[in-house]
Amino acid sequence: MTNHSHSHDPSDGCMHLDQTPFDQIERDVLQMARMYFLSFHKPESQAWVNAFYSAEQRFGMPYGATIGNAVLMAVNSMRSARSAGFSYRDPKCPTCQEFITNEERYFVSALHDIRQRNRSGAKMNAMLLCQGADDQQFLDCMGRLAVLITENQAFGISTSTPDQERAKA
Repeated sequence: MTNHSHSHDPSDGCMHLDQTPFDQIERDVLQMARMYFLSFHKPESQAWVNAFYSAEQRFGMPYGATIGNAVLMAVNSMRSARSAGFSYRDPKCPTCQEFITNEERYFVSALHDIRQRNRSGAKMNAMLLCQGADDQQFLDCMGRLAVLITENQAFGISTSTPDQERAKA
């Protein structure tokens, strides 16, 4: 259901990430989601392992794995709603990481709008992402992800990464 694009052609419909309103957290969620997209597109890549590792590195313990799982749940709810392919950029390519496809933009924009309390914007992006299909499960997943991100920012028990915790021991 996914379609990886490794074109660096500026006319391929992608936008530079600097042209988006996304903060670093939303960009990190995009990178995790790309790893899940790659895992579904090419299961042998086992990129999901890197997605969880990235979540632990970014959000620390105990939130990292929970946030990584919330991103996976949002990806799965989107996948079950869509009837057509999904274009994404290569999570391992530094050049690709600077750009965002329309579908990826709808995905992250829904999270961004929820975090900004823009319900109509979130609904519009979810509708575009889910191609007019029932998008409520996707919005619910993104809502849970937004809550976890907020809790992590407010109450994060540890800002240390697992590697840093091991180094302390």
